[in-house]
Amino acid sequence: MNRGFGCTGKGLDVFGRMIFGLAIAGVLAFAVSAEAGVLGSGTGTTYNNTFGTLAYSLTGPGGALTGTVEYAVYESADVPAAFTGVTPAAGKAVYIYQVFNTGSTTANGYQVFTSEYNTVAVDPSQGGESSAVGTLEPTSLTWIFNHLAFDGLQAGENSQLLWFESDKEPSMTGGFSLVHNGGSSALVSGIAVPGTNDIPEPASLALIGLGALVLIRRRG
Repeated sequence: MNRGFGCTGKGLDVFGRMIFGLAIAGVLAFAVSAEAGVLGSGTGTTYNNTFGTLAYSLTGPGGALTGTVEYAVYESADVPAAFTGVTPAAGKAVYIYQVFNTGSTTANGYQVFTSEYNTVAVDPSQGGESSAVGTLEPTSLTWIFNHLAFDGLQAGENSQLLWFESDKEPSMTGGFSLVHNGGSSALVSGIAVPGTNDIPEPASLALIGLGALVLIRRRG
């Protein structure tokens, strides 16, 4: 099974341990319309119409860390055919993100806070600057843009598609993530992350549909 371009390692471990001690006070995150990526406009059939674009903004001593994060969630069978870099396992919810940098400082990584993740990968099929899987913690996962020969996301650049799979349906309540630049982190709140509800099994869906049909016939 092709898992795209991915690696594990220390990556941004330091960020995961310092995030709440960083300069978050000047952060602004808000919803904006879709940018130039393939996720924010809801490409294909998304899971319960879960897609969108969020902005991040943080001005610090190193310059402005600003841009957007596009996201979309799919059932495994509905992942767009054009996303060829990763083959998801059946029966999963597939969470995909793409980071765009429009600021004056380099973005070095992206961290999503959730414990409900399985396979983590990077899909290069839609272009973007080289990205890699970084540190995987019990309550968060990170992709990095400055690994080995990678020089991070410069102004006007965007990441490749950042994937993970989950057994949980998406939730828009309380989800947050961070865009890192090595010394500061910009908050992206309201991002789609796995919730508490399990993905319905195909057999369960069939029973629900059968029950609805029976009710319709009785009322008829």
